[in-house]
Amino acid sequence: MTRDMTALVVFTDVRGFTKWAEANEVFANLDHFVTGFLQILRQRFPQPRYELKPLGDGALVVSELPEQLKVREVTSLLSDVLTTSIQESLRVVVANFVTRRTSSRVFAGTSLKS
Repeated sequence: MTRDMTALVVFTDVRGFTKWAEANEVFANLDHFVTGFLQILRQRFPQPRYELKPLGDGALVVSELPEQLKVREVTSLLSDVLTTSIQESLRVVVANFVTRRTSSRVFAGTSLKS
């Protein structure tokens, strides 16, 4: 059964992941990296408030919202989500990953596109 709802929907993606993952030594340890990335998202977007669906090198995050939010509440919610920084947590995952690989260039960063 389907129903209408008001929801916050966020798509995440590891920038430059596809090209980066082409190196053989990266591929051998890919699961370790993706697991770390998803743990960061689960910490930032915890259940039951958020549902997280992994999508390879990214994820879909959904949170059902009350139907009658005031403009001030929507602004506050969007500000909280859009200013979330996972940069430091991601650097730790990348640093751990770097010790597991040999020669591939590793790039980690976050960006927001509207």
